[in-house]
Amino acid sequence: MSKLGKHILFNTILIFGIIFLNCATVNQMLNSLQRPNVTVDRVHISGLSFENIDLLFDLKINNPNAIKISLAGFDYDFFLNGNSFVKGQQDKGLSIEASGESIVQIPISLRFADVYQTYNSLKKNDSTDYELKLGFAFDIPVLGDVRVPVSQKGMLPMVKLPSFSIHSLKLDRLTLGGADLKLQLAVDNSNSFGLNLDKMNYRFNVNGQSWVNGASQNVKQVHQKERTIIDIPISLNFFEVGQSVYQLLTGNSQLNYNFTGDFDVSTSLMQFGEVNLPVEKTGSISLDK
Repeated sequence: MSKLGKHILFNTILIFGIIFLNCATVNQMLNSLQRPNVTVDRVHISGLSFENIDLLFDLKINNPNAIKISLAGFDYDFFLNGNSFVKGQQDKGLSIEASGESIVQIPISLRFADVYQTYNSLKKNDSTDYELKLGFAFDIPVLGDVRVPVSQKGMLPMVKLPSFSIHSLKLDRLTLGGADLKLQLAVDNSNSFGLNLDKMNYRFNVNGQSWVNGASQNVKQVHQKERTIIDIPISLNFFEVGQSVYQLLTGNSQLNYNFTGDFDVSTSLMQFGEVNLPVEKTGSISLDK
């Protein structure tokens, strides 16, 4: 065999050897492919109010393979009180690099009105258990479509709106020229945390006539599971409001009232920002003398 022929034969054997080794390496790598690992990295309350609670779940995806894999999407089922409450599916394309990690954030938002309408018994609870069940769909060479399940359990606070009511209307002093009264507004807090009534605007009408309106700062603190009474002083001048009011105060008939106002409320919970609560109450009341 000529020198040129030997050189060609050597190069041919070398090329086929490299191809064979590469194919063997690729096959070995493909045969060793593993399912990705999905774990819950963090759960936190991203928003909280009397109306809603917003949760944010951080899911960590770990790719143990030497090649890139693709996340096609995920499905979820959120359980409250042991029952499925909200479920859905999302197509969220994502590539996870070889031997890499990625974080997928899943927000869940709940309206307390919907929760209490579905589970009436939770109105009396300070908290309830939840479970989030997820399934992540991956497209992996050789393995094909792979679904990786993961779940997370925890507890959620059950937040209730404070209730406002007219507790009493008391007559402290009566003269021919005027009267001093005290309107008592009751605030009931059925939550497991305290409330701060930081500011109050109010107007109180009786029989269609304004008796008092005003604003107060740093009104009251309402402790957990307690009722607090707010005193609103009323001073009437009969020369301004009319002598008919004197007859109302000295008679025994019920007084028809309308109370409107709003409160700036904060709580002892860090996630809970200050909110403004409107209040309107209408009814009839007898005068305590």
